[in-house]
Amino acid sequence: MTDRFDKSTLTRIISSGYPVEAKVAQIIALHELQRIHQLNEIANEIGHIIDTAKGNEL
Repeated sequence: MTDRFDKSTLTRIISSGYPVEAKVAQIIALHELQRIHQLNEIANEIGHIIDTAKGNEL
């Protein structure tokens, strides 16, 4: 998974001309997006495990 909090991304947000509130909102949105991606990856892994277990039962 890519890290959405790399230095270039954060530097671009902080250096933007937007108000501080907008910068904070962007960082929070990135954090939430990263969490969603992590949860999707976990769900996919669990799905693979379940499929493998079902295949072994047959």
